[in-house]
Amino acid sequence: MQTGRTVAVAELKAHLSAELRRVQGGETTVIVDHRKPIALLSGLDPMPKYARRRRGPFVWREFEPLTTSAIQALIDKERADSW
Repeated sequence: MQTGRTVAVAELKAHLSAELRRVQGGETTVIVDHRKPIALLSGLDPMPKYARRRRGPFVWREFEPLTTSAIQALIDKERADSW
């Protein structure tokens, strides 16, 4: 594991935006508290395509019915016979 920087908690609080920009650029930062490593700050991989938000509005599409009227009539007749 390669680390770019070591930053104390107080310094991280004071310069959080700058640290986040470094991490976004690919660096990894070890956060220390009283000279003891407590966390690792690293960037995320780009969001996968299937999790991205849609760019346009949602469009409803009409689909053909799964059953035809003749098949539906047979289903209805069979259901009526079972009562």
